[in-house]
Amino acid sequence: MEAGLKAVQEGMGLRQAVRLYNLPYETLRRRVVGSVAVDCRPGPPSVFSKEEEEMLAQYCVNMADMGYGLSREDVMRTAYNLAEKSGRKHPFTNGLAGRAWFGAFLRRNPRLSIRTPQSLNHSRAKAGNEQNIQEFFAKLGAIMARLNLLTKPMLIYNLDETGITIVHKPGKVVAQLGRKNVWHVTSAEKGKTHTVMTCGSASGYVVPPTIIFPRVRMNDKLMEGAVPGTLCVFRKWMDNAGNFP
Repeated sequence: MEAGLKAVQEGMGLRQAVRLYNLPYETLRRRVVGSVAVDCRPGPPSVFSKEEEEMLAQYCVNMADMGYGLSREDVMRTAYNLAEKSGRKHPFTNGLAGRAWFGAFLRRNPRLSIRTPQSLNHSRAKAGNEQNIQEFFAKLGAIMARLNLLTKPMLIYNLDETGITIVHKPGKVVAQLGRKNVWHVTSAEKGKTHTVMTCGSASGYVVPPTIIFPRVRMNDKLMEGAVPGTLCVFRKWMDNAGNFP
């Protein structure tokens, strides 16, 4: 379509362009006279203009960047409110834009996608601003320079911990249609959290992990298959620093 329109604008006859580019005569004519936009697509007209949809898309991005991302229903509700306040005709009902509109909105704005956000508590979100981060790395750089560690990665270590459970969460399975109860065998229905602490240097050396079990007695089977040098710790030792091995 764009090639045919350009050819007509450069002097080619309308009917000649229709035959050469295999285009509908009336479709090309409307674009030549300007009654229809060049990139206009068949079907009902869009509720919002390109500029308005771009503003809505940017609003979604800004909210997600601030940690208050909009759900699909939030976006559909926002679109309905915008259409209502503008006083224009729209096909939206029940306080929400339709799912079809939302799907088309995502296709028209490919930089948007449905994501599952990670939880971040308010204090961390508040402290995680550009100024605080720059100050942190400035102080860290000063300490590393003072201790002459910039050229000694083997002396720089980072420690982190994570919580795991021994009860796995089953994935989706194929079952009979209409069956109310579908179950999957696991080691238990609920499990306590086990803590694993790991430590490694900037040079790539990794210290054997430390595993903290939520129990009071040792069981040799707990260490089967563990990395050589793994330290096994129990809650009773953590509660009494004097007994820590």
